Amino acid sequence: MALVQAEELTRFHVTSGFARRADLLAAPRTAGMGQDDPDDDVFVSVHALRSLAASGPDLDWAVRFDDMVARAGVAGWTDRDRTQVRAHVVREASGP
Repeated sequence: MALVQAEELTRFHVTSGFARRADLLAAPRTAGMGQDDPDDDVFVSVHALRSLAASGPDLDWAVRFDDMVARAGVAGWTDRDRTQVRAHVVREASGP
């Protein structure tokens, strides 16, 4: 799993090459980075996102990231304790 465009905090999605839904939904859980959602979305761990972005973000990014998680929580796009953020899944044309 990789975080692409870590500086982009106004939109968030997961891109998947998995053809089978079961494989897609198992991937975040298997990687220890989140869990599946019954609405065909996935939840991604806030901690995992911070870790994936750790090589570049500065203090300003961390403040903006916290703000994004708070706004997502108000909108219902996090779990109850705001440790995971819901992401839409964008499927690539091909994959395993």
